[in-house]
Amino acid sequence: MLLSKLDEMKAYLPAYLTEITDFDELMKSEAPEMEMLDDSIFDMTDQFFPITATWGGIDGKGC
Repeated sequence: MLLSKLDEMKAYLPAYLTEITDFDELMKSEAPEMEMLDDSIFDMTDQFFPITATWGGIDGKGC
């Protein structure tokens, strides 16, 4: 089963913290940012390998 980023973040915390409304709202606002960060990290690591690289650069126009 694939967890959402929010569920994944909550899984690391003690249950009593997720029951606090302010803390829950904070987690809801941070989850999309963490998802974008994860996506950026995975995209960047893809650029290390020619088979998965998508940014270009090895075309004689800059590298």
